[in-house]
Amino acid sequence: MTATVVQNAPVPVNPGDFVQVARDDLDVIIDYAQHLSAVKQGGEEFSRTLPLFERFLKAAAGYNGKLLEIAEYNSMLLNLSQLEKGTNPTMTPAAEQAVTS
Repeated sequence: MTATVVQNAPVPVNPGDFVQVARDDLDVIIDYAQHLSAVKQGGEEFSRTLPLFERFLKAAAGYNGKLLEIAEYNSMLLNLSQLEKGTNPTMTPAAEQAVTS
């Protein structure tokens, strides 16, 4: 028997609390924060932050790829989620067709 255990991440409570982030991830997190903060500005200022958002998405996809490579039982979990989707659908077939087309 194998048990995969995940520990809860510490939640910062005080303004001076630290969040542990790798240095290479910190830049893209700051990029995303800058992009989010530009939403209210709109227009040209917001559109100039889109490359920052794309950089964040690229880094997130790369990190997700690493996690998928090291994940145990990933294929079994995917099969279970697909089975769950078939037995307990979240949409009617007509609504799902409209979303995919």
